Amino acid sequence: MGELIFRAAESLRLPTSTAVVASSISHFYFSRVGFLDDDFRDIAMGAMFLACKSEETLRKSFEISAVFDYVFKVLEMLLRCLRVRRCR
Repeated sequence: MGELIFRAAESLRLPTSTAVVASSISHFYFSRVGFLDDDFRDIAMGAMFLACKSEETLRKSFEISAVFDYVFKVLEMLLRCLRVRRCR
């Protein structure tokens, strides 16, 4: 989860402090609720949006969702490659 947030923050060219706050928000949420209740993708995007607002690094919600969509697609592609290699 943290790696996804930091990759998205790097793509958005956000300061490290904003990525750390987003990671802390997501960690706080999952320590209270758990991983089974909600999709981690939605929580990661929401945490990044809240971190941008609290740290006053202005990014539009469209930019955040587009970058996370790209990061998730890359992650899924990597996971598919790993699964194909294990099956051989």
